[in-house]
Amino acid sequence: MKMTASEAKALHAVLVATLRPLASMLLKFGVGYRDFAEASKIAFVEVASKDFGNSDRPQNISRIALMTGISRKEVKAVKDNQARGGATTTLLTHLPAEVLRLWFTSDRYCTSPGIPRPLVWDGEAGSFTELVHSCGASLSPVAMRAELLRVGAVKQDESGMLIAQRRYLISDSARDRLVEGLQFGVRPLALTVAKNASSVGLGGLRFQRVVISYSFSPDRREQVEKEITARLEQFSEELDDWLSEVGGNSGSGHNTEIGVGLFYFEDDDRIER
Repeated sequence: MKMTASEAKALHAVLVATLRPLASMLLKFGVGYRDFAEASKIAFVEVASKDFGNSDRPQNISRIALMTGISRKEVKAVKDNQARGGATTTLLTHLPAEVLRLWFTSDRYCTSPGIPRPLVWDGEAGSFTELVHSCGASLSPVAMRAELLRVGAVKQDESGMLIAQRRYLISDSARDRLVEGLQFGVRPLALTVAKNASSVGLGGLRFQRVVISYSFSPDRREQVEKEITARLEQFSEELDDWLSEVGGNSGSGHNTEIGVGLFYFEDDDRIER
């Protein structure tokens, strides 16, 4: 899909503006252009190989180089690294957050949606150990308990019962918040933008909205932020309860992840835990 000169110029300006906050975040943690360029190179090679190739025969190195503007030598290096088992994968489930989500939404671990039960450590149905293992058979309940206690998402009373304090995990590390923001904020939105940009006509578009007002004075911003945050928290919890109710466990070998920001997204690019 070839763009006109004016369209290309507009896209360039928007791309630079979009990358500025990303660059700001990355530079704060010592991630420079070379690291960003290397990640971009791998992504372009992977997408050109997978999404623009023939299902029976993947794109060859020369074609990928032509499409992406990356040299044949660099494309070959990326492909060789993938062949050696160095292909990039992304853990698309934040496991402590998944434990909390299940604790607050599954009738096995809560009295009603949003009201988690205090859990015994082990030895009976609906225990903390069982909860952790339901999110991943190889997970360590001991390590999970330690992490949730560390960030204050869970407390343990004198009898040893584990009591959930927060429905959502908020990392106490700025670096973790950066990774989670990219993984669960920027990436899902990018999936929806990519889907909508490739759709023909209006029928297949996914929900994507930004609600903006330009009329608020600076002295009201704090009040408005608190009100919007409260409304979004309530809405997110209601939607979380509903998704847990209607989703359940499909039992299939490959499930699709769906979710909502003020946009709807689907993500099939998952890895086995």
